[in-house]
Amino acid sequence: MSTDELKRENAVLKAANLELKNQINLMQTIFDSLSEGVVAANLKGEFLIVNPIVQELAGIGPAAGDGRPEEWNEIYGTFYPDGITQYPSTELPLNKAMRGEITNDIKLVLRNHNRPEGVFVNVSGRPLFDETGTLIGGVIAIRDVSEIEKVTKQLETTVNELQRQNVLMDTVFNSISDGVIVANEKGEFLFFNAIAQDIIGVGSTEGTPGEWSETYGTFYPDKVTPMPSMELPLSQALRGETTNEVEIFIRNQKRLDGVFISVNGSPLYDKAGSLIGGVVTFRDITEMKMITRQLKTTIEELQTQNALMDAIFNSIGAGIIVADKDGKYVMFNDTTKRMAGRNPEGISTQYAPVTFGLYQPGSKSLFPPGELPLAQALQGKCPDNVEMLIQNQQLPYGTDISISARPIYD
Repeated sequence: MSTDELKRENAVLKAANLELKNQINLMQTIFDSLSEGVVAANLKGEFLIVNPIVQELAGIGPAAGDGRPEEWNEIYGTFYPDGITQYPSTELPLNKAMRGEITNDIKLVLRNHNRPEGVFVNVSGRPLFDETGTLIGGVIAIRDVSEIEKVTKQLETTVNELQRQNVLMDTVFNSISDGVIVANEKGEFLFFNAIAQDIIGVGSTEGTPGEWSETYGTFYPDKVTPMPSMELPLSQALRGETTNEVEIFIRNQKRLDGVFISVNGSPLYDKAGSLIGGVVTFRDITEMKMITRQLKTTIEELQTQNALMDAIFNSIGAGIIVADKDGKYVMFNDTTKRMAGRNPEGISTQYAPVTFGLYQPGSKSLFPPGELPLAQALQGKCPDNVEMLIQNQQLPYGTDISISARPIYD
């Protein structure tokens, strides 16, 4: 083979190699963006593909169980739907797929030290074959169904009476306290539960998404500026965007006084990952906002009252000290600091005689800590007019004081 032919063949091989790398990168990007977990393994149990959602669901990364298929149930904590009986490793969908078996929608509970509360998942498995039809491994798809499981358990009595899935979903969404609206990619309403109409006043209409703002009367929280239809959470969901706790003010002919709502929106995708619509859930927060405003006003009033009380407290001519049950000084006025010659903060009755220089009248003996009026009050007693001398570096000549104390009860 000539040099030119070798160069041409080399160029072809490089192009093929680059194409394969690009295809691998594309496939990896697709796997990483899937809402379902995907795991592929060879016949030895070595993981070939594990997308990020798998670790999020299982709580444990792939390296922990790589190459030990017989221990997967122990490593990842796989249980039957009762959450108690351990699911055998040999019966796991991935192990079956590695044996050439197909499984569909196997419900499992994953519970381990990283997922102590457990998560319900649906798992489907398929064997992997090479181009010659030889079995080379297996692949599974994992979907989180914890919320569905939770709702199903809460509605067991209702579910037993329902025969069709559409009847069940209609009952569920019309019995919850949140408004729920579902629309297809064209903006046509597929579901509009009763509480949604109760909250916003207007039910399902045949108007286009561009007319939603005018139809339902949507405003920003200032209650004046209209919120454009394209900025509404459902419109954003139809563009593939997710929104959380968007506050909207609704005012229309049915809601003349207006109502505040908090809205969450999410896009809807089919199994192929194509955008097929959007869903919003929302609740009435009008009362909560009113209570918040009232609390804010109350807090402001209390702050004003507290400032006034502080001013009065610090203007009292007598020294005042408040101690907690352990004898630690927790409150005192400015007069106390002037009379004591220092700041009492952090002091307790146990060390008060030494710290402040508290002496018995006509004596150079420190006042016994246990006989201090405040110490007596902590024992439930009510001493009055107990005289003592306070003398320290700030009060070198000493000052005679008289103290009365009272206990404080809750």
